[in-house]
Amino acid sequence: MKKLLIVTLGIAILSGCASTPAATQQTKNPDVTTPSVSESETNTTSASTTTPTEATGLPTSSTATIPSTPSPVDQVAFDGARQLNDKSYCIKINDSAFRQSCLDQFDKPKPSPATDCATITDTQSREACKLKQQIAENLAQKQKAQTDLINSETTLRDQAIAALDITKCKNIQTFGLKQDCQVNIILQQSQKTKDPTICDQLATIDPTARELCIKHASN
Repeated sequence: MKKLLIVTLGIAILSGCASTPAATQQTKNPDVTTPSVSESETNTTSASTTTPTEATGLPTSSTATIPSTPSPVDQVAFDGARQLNDKSYCIKINDSAFRQSCLDQFDKPKPSPATDCATITDTQSREACKLKQQIAENLAQKQKAQTDLINSETTLRDQAIAALDITKCKNIQTFGLKQDCQVNIILQQSQKTKDPTICDQLATIDPTARELCIKHASN
């Protein structure tokens, strides 16, 4: 009986020793890993932080902007409206915002008489008003003087051509009128005398007119 008990006990011990290494080997196997709770949470958080912009490829909002620099055509139309005081030139502006800015200059009341500046309480604005009116007055005087000069020199040109007196052309300051005075007199003199050499005076004044002068004087 004692022998049977010893044999049975020995078999049990051997069975326990045989199973222990397998369990131990499974625990220590580096190829089998179980993700930790922190790693799972990290992956979930990373996937959920994608922004709407990244998902759609579009910005979340957009704002329409007006070009800061007008086109050359729009700028010329704007300047023409101001210089000629003609509202119709504003309509030629293509950019809607720039066109409205042009129209606003005519729709808003304009301060006139110098006495309006005196009613402005702010010192800087009052001085700016006076300075603006002074510039406008000086510009108007300059334009009037230029107009008067052109009118008087036009009369002088006509008198010089009628008398065929080229010396009077030297008193004309406006280049276009002075040149016109000289060309007309030389053309008439060359045709009247049939002398093409007179046309040589046009060599430095108007070379194109010189060729025409020689042609007519030779016929």
